Order: sequence, then structure tokens, then C-alpha cells
Amino acid sequence: MKYIPPIGKTGDAPYVDGDPDLAIEGDAVSARAWEHPMREIDNVIKLTGLTPSEADLTQLNQALDLKIAAASSLSPYDIPFNAGFDGDLVAEDLEVKTYSTMIIAREITPIDVIAKLETAPVGSGVVFDLTADGVSIFDALPSFAVDTGNYLPGTLKANVKIAKGAVLNFAVTGVGSTTAGAGLRIGLDGRS
Repeated sequence: MKYIPPIGKTGDAPYVDGDPDLAIEGDAVSARAWEHPMREIDNVIKLTGLTPSEADLTQLNQALDLKIAAASSLSPYDIPFNAGFDGDLVAEDLEVKTYSTMIIAREITPIDVIAKLETAPVGSGVVFDLTADGVSIFDALPSFAVDTGNYLPGTLKANVKIAKGAVLNFAVTGVGSTTAGAGLRIGLDGRS
């Protein structure tokens, strides 16, 4: 949208209110100066799926809220975790323990969890969990199959959200009974 000056003025000239007591003539307003902002606002409202209404004078605010929410829902918030690596990042046997803990800076909606294991477990599978304030984000825990090390992604809880300020823990809860498995990397794919 471009600024439309008063009739008879150019550039960024301001509008002047008339004041008969001071002999100041007010500026004439072009129809375009009224029409353009209304059309722009009307378009913002329509593009968010709302129907413009003379009875609701909050629709521009509603439309902006919808646009902000839509943009926010697309903001990625990915978190990586590692387990079973030494100080030089060489894969080593996994242990049943909590490997990482953190405070979440903003609400996150988990979308997916991806994982890779360097050495497959033998005897039993490798299982891991992510908990927010002590509660798993999974209905079925992700794991790696015995002998093959194939990733079985588990099942995220429906509509799970991790609240801002929650303590997120990454723990290995099961390892192979003969060969533990080694070098676990995971990525939590989330949106904030």
C-alpha cells in the first residue's frame, strides 16, 4: 500500500485539519486515500479465511493472530541427542541411564523422532525414551531390533506437547543382553 497525500499536495505531505478560528483550510481527502487501506485490510481478512463483516470490528486483529499462529506452527524446533560415544565421539557400549537433560525454552509439539545406531544389539533390543517432567512423550517406546539394529520408531502420544519450562530427559531404558549396542544418535523433530 502506498501513501496517498491530500488532494493538491505531493510526496509525503501530511494532512492538515481545518481550523476556522485560525483561518486554516483543511485538506481535501482523495477517495483513494480511503479506499486503498480498506481494500488492503479487507484482503488480509479474506486471505486468512474470515468473511469480512460490518458487525465485527475486530477482524483485522483476528486475521493477524491467525497469520502469526500459522507462521509459528511452521517454526522448526529440532533437538539432537547422543548416547554411547566417548569423548572423541567414537561409538561405545550403551548403558541403561539418562544421557541428557534440558529445560525447554518454548512450547514444542513433537512431530517425529529419528534415530540411528552404529552397532546393533544382540540378545535383546535397544530401547530409549524422552520424558517431559517425568512423563514419556510416547505411547510405544522407540527401539532397535535385536541383531539387525533396524529402527522401530515407536508411537508418539496423540496431541502431545512439551510445555515451556518442562524438563526434557533422554534416557536409554534397554540394551542388548549379549552385545549392548553402541553409538546412538536421535533427533526430535518438533514445531514451536
